Amino acid sequence: MMKQFTMIDIFKCKRSFLLVGHAMPDGDALGSVLALGLALRKMGKQVQMVMPDLPGESYSFLPGFSAIADMNGVRKEDVEVVVSLDCASMERTKDAMCLLEQSPCVINIDHHVSNTNYGDYNLVKAKAAATGEIVYEVIRDLGVSLDASIAICLFVAIATDTGSFKYANTTSQTHQVIAELMTYDINHAGVMRELFDIKPLAHMHLLGKALNNLKMDSKWQMAWSVLTQEDFDAVEASDQDTEGIIDHVKSVEGIEAAVLFREIENGKIKVGFRSHEWVDVNEIAQQFGGGGHARAAGCMIKGPMSEVVEKILKAVMEKVGDGSGRNH
Repeated sequence: MMKQFTMIDIFKCKRSFLLVGHAMPDGDALGSVLALGLALRKMGKQVQMVMPDLPGESYSFLPGFSAIADMNGVRKEDVEVVVSLDCASMERTKDAMCLLEQSPCVINIDHHVSNTNYGDYNLVKAKAAATGEIVYEVIRDLGVSLDASIAICLFVAIATDTGSFKYANTTSQTHQVIAELMTYDINHAGVMRELFDIKPLAHMHLLGKALNNLKMDSKWQMAWSVLTQEDFDAVEASDQDTEGIIDHVKSVEGIEAAVLFREIENGKIKVGFRSHEWVDVNEIAQQFGGGGHARAAGCMIKGPMSEVVEKILKAVMEKVGDGSGRNH
């Protein structure tokens, strides 16, 4: 790709785009893909929107949700540009990685500090609260007028990745963007209720399992919980039902770091990390091939649950023990 073109030039001059988010999509990945997809369609572009894993029905209220396809619905011959959103690495796109590898042009839009800058064009802003916040700027730079459909998708992207604006990544810029989005008729109270107050029964039962398995080590200021495949099967839950559970682990009094282990299939353990003030969990996750943010990160490890738990907790203890990042 000739670098005399800017990323905005590419969006303006190319005709056909495929937008892709990461595996097990969250609100930021989904909202960012939908918002940019809707904006590009307003520009008269051909747009395909793909998730390697289809999102849960809890996001079905979002405009354009029904247009999200999996890999089976991709028309590869129609794609001029692949845009990856909220993916720190190509591997996060799972089965869709082949689309990025084969594309003549890849645009990488993300806010993870661990991003590997794998695109031909990389718009990575680690200080942004969410990828949706960056997409808002891109849409503005494209000269596309916001509307209620785009606004609600951006609102969801930002609200979810800031934990309803309570996480440390929330900035004055975040609130300024949200203030503008709320000028559109998006029923923000109803959206927040859908996102944070309404949970499937399976989620509540799975939360009970996680709380029952909760452990704490006050010496190392950490708490953790384990969810095995048997736990999921017992309450007929899926991995999508784990959303928000780690925040309960994090809320244990007296801890700095929280970890949630969940078995997504035999031999594969997904590990989520959170911290309050000073432990950089992104650095811990990177030790195991993962990444994310200083206060929220994750990784995937193969192995027996007992061995994975021991290995991860040892790494957390080492990080807590060295005290790096702590204000003395």
